[in-house]
Parts: sequence; C-alpha cells; structure tokens
Amino acid sequence: MTIRYLADTSAIARLQQRQAAAPWRQAVAAGVIAMCDPVELEILRWVPGGSKRRDMQRSLRSSYPWCPVPFDAWQWAQDLQDQLGDRGQHNGLSAVDLIVAVTAARSRLTVLHDDSDYDVISRVAGIPVQRISA
Repeated sequence: MTIRYLADTSAIARLQQRQAAAPWRQAVAAGVIAMCDPVELEILRWVPGGSKRRDMQRSLRSSYPWCPVPFDAWQWAQDLQDQLGDRGQHNGLSAVDLIVAVTAARSRLTVLHDDSDYDVISRVAGIPVQRISA
C-alpha cells in the first residue's frame, strides 16, 4: 500500500496508547502512516534510557515507514512561520510542528495529528491535515 499520512507525535502517542479508532490501527499495520526523525526524537525524550529506549526505537522503526526530512526543511519551516506570523498565528507552533508540516507537504502526505496547531497550519498554508479519531 502507498503511504498517505505523516504522523505527528500526538498521533503516534494515541496509536501507541491504543486511543485511536480501529481503522487507524489497521492503517499502521498496512503501512500507510509514516513517521520522521523529529517525531521519533520527541517520543524518545519521554522514554528512559537503556534497553527501554532501544526497544521503543525498534518498535517505532518496525511499525512505521520512514519519511525523510527534506534537506531544505528549515528554510521551508521559516517561510511557513513567516506566513503564520503575518497573520499573528505563529506563537503556539513548535519547530517540530513546522518541520513535520513541511516534510508532509514536500512528500505529498497528509499530517495525521491530534494537535490544533496543525489546523492553524492547514488554514494558513493549505497543507492537508487529518485529526486522528478515537
């Protein structure tokens, strides 16, 4: 199956905690939901070191196809932040939110999330987003 979504940390958390609807869990199994390095870093910052961390990293990497962050993602993220800033809607967005959004856009994927910041990004920049449902 073809990858259709790039999951944000909020979506991965819901999936890992089994708080997502069955179709989303099936989508993970089918390989249509990808993740990227910034999301992995955010998730792993909450996992203790040692074997637990390595186990979680292995689990993530075996569960989700990988979506590479584009080489020019930081410039795209700055441009996106400028667009949001021009509308006074940039304050709540983290660097990870911006990088995930531009990575999804460059890869022609929809951001899968449970974070209202992505709704703002979509309204301003037209990047496709989908809220994960329980």
